[in-house]
Amino acid sequence: MKNASLLLLSIIIASAMLASCHEISKGTSLPTAASTPKQEMPSSNGLPSSHGIAAGRLEGKIKIEAAGSSVKATYTFHNQTERRLHIVGGAKYTLWKDDALVEKGAVPIKDYIDLAQGEAYTDAKTFKNLKSGTYSLRVEWSDAAAAATFTLK
Repeated sequence: MKNASLLLLSIIIASAMLASCHEISKGTSLPTAASTPKQEMPSSNGLPSSHGIAAGRLEGKIKIEAAGSSVKATYTFHNQTERRLHIVGGAKYTLWKDDALVEKGAVPIKDYIDLAQGEAYTDAKTFKNLKSGTYSLRVEWSDAAAAATFTLK
């Protein structure tokens, strides 16, 4: 009987320890590419967008500054989740004019970036020697995307 009580007590203690370890690792794990939230396009493009921390998304926006035939696109991604995001890799972009691909590429970043809740990452890409017309730019970073349309005269 004493051995059975000891065995039962051991099982209860082991179960409690495993349950508490699970909660600790569950609460402190970093997001992976598979768990990073998807980004919806900003509402300025006519598509839905989430707002505020409760939305739980990485949100992006693009600011366009034109100077002659050059355009500087400054993109910002805000961590609107309730956790720190660990992101590896640079932003990818595509620039279109009249449904034709003008330029496609990536802007490298240094190693990785950690964004705490509410923090933002900002970078820029300059496009030179663009001809007049209407352009569409899409920038993707992690699982988020931002888009802008602009016209050069």
